[in-house]
Amino acid sequence: MAKTDNTTPSMGNSMSIVGGKWTERVQEGTEGATSRVLTKGKNEGSAVWEIGYSNLADVKLVSAALETSEHIKGLQLNIVVQDVFTAEQYPLTMSATSKYAKAFISVLPNLNQELPFNLELHLARGKTATGADKYNLRVYQNGKALESAYIKWSKDANGENNHTMLLGCPDATQKRDGSWDFDAQNEFLWDALETFLKEDFVPFSGKPIAQPIQEDDDRPDLGDEHGEEEDGDDIPF
Repeated sequence: MAKTDNTTPSMGNSMSIVGGKWTERVQEGTEGATSRVLTKGKNEGSAVWEIGYSNLADVKLVSAALETSEHIKGLQLNIVVQDVFTAEQYPLTMSATSKYAKAFISVLPNLNQELPFNLELHLARGKTATGADKYNLRVYQNGKALESAYIKWSKDANGENNHTMLLGCPDATQKRDGSWDFDAQNEFLWDALETFLKEDFVPFSGKPIAQPIQEDDDRPDLGDEHGEEEDGDDIPF
């Protein structure tokens, strides 16, 4: 099964990232589900039941689109991936300005569309402004994390991280108040996604293939702490 950390069957709902997990809203009483009280939106204060997964493994991309919704504020990146072994499809949604969306878009030029990939959420350094853990989205293929096509990281002689923007992608700019402006970068990446979908993308619509023998997964559990959407970082993505 492609969703790991939990074996409860999918309820068919769209998943979003909450507290470092691909999180699916389910009915109360669903086996393996935990409850969370909403702290934002028109249903603030209401309890919901969710199941989370840190990894969606062995999937291919079926569709992707930048969309708006009357139910969610702001532009969203909505994608659908399909398990190559079971043919189960997973609708995923994330804010188009989030570092998750930008991490996904930035690796698409390096993605081999003929091979399956994993969408893994990993614990990152530091905390958000509210004290919650930070997480990064990594796209793995052939056992390796795909690199961004638009930014290259390196260390200087003092061990400090430096980045170089590639292929014309603009860097974030710091405002007078110390915050960071990602508007130009976001527009560039959204244009890059739309170009990829128009010129290079081949939607996956394959039948299930034979399930391989599963080895034990020794990756550490990322935990079940739920947090709100992460605060903006001081790096592009």
